[in-house]
Amino acid sequence: MARRFQVIQGGKDREKKPGNGTPRLLRAYSIGDFTRGEMVYSEVRFNWYCLERSHPHIDYSIAIADHAMLSERDRRPLERTVDRFLSEAESAMLRHYLEQTFGLGLEVEDVPLPIQGRSHLFEEGSSVIYDFLELSERQGYDLPFKVWGYYTLTHSLGSPSMRNGIELLRKALDALEIADAFSDEDLGQVLSRIYREDGLLVKRRENP
Repeated sequence: MARRFQVIQGGKDREKKPGNGTPRLLRAYSIGDFTRGEMVYSEVRFNWYCLERSHPHIDYSIAIADHAMLSERDRRPLERTVDRFLSEAESAMLRHYLEQTFGLGLEVEDVPLPIQGRSHLFEEGSSVIYDFLELSERQGYDLPFKVWGYYTLTHSLGSPSMRNGIELLRKALDALEIADAFSDEDLGQVLSRIYREDGLLVKRRENP
């Protein structure tokens, strides 16, 4: 593991299945809280990918546009991209492992086929700093394929800013005499969205 992580809550499965028995490639990820020291970051996205394969898990001619027409130089990067995505069976095994080991859910999205470019890792741009989770190197990992993950805390709001924000919202609702029917999770999601979109957070005055 590049960094020790502790998951507090998981996401919901949002799998969408195409019809007609079409082969599938799946982009797999989890949404959870990340603990680093005394800081807890909310709604962090952990992106999972297959680290390496000894054999293709899907016919490249189906998965890659104009595969037979591509040069070796153009073909190999696309094949490596395909190898990183998961199959349905692999995502099911990974889901079970994450649920049993960390209490963490798994969400999957279908990758439109055939692919025409490398589009799996680091989609937020080169300016974002990522950390890696060497999942398959953990003791007790028993899946027949190697999975690693990557994540960024760049757009995640950590405590105590989250706690301060929730307290401020509750006091504001009380001052406005608005019935407070919102859970901490609801308020936290609002604060996280505001932080991602506007960069606004709540800081407590040092000498109240």
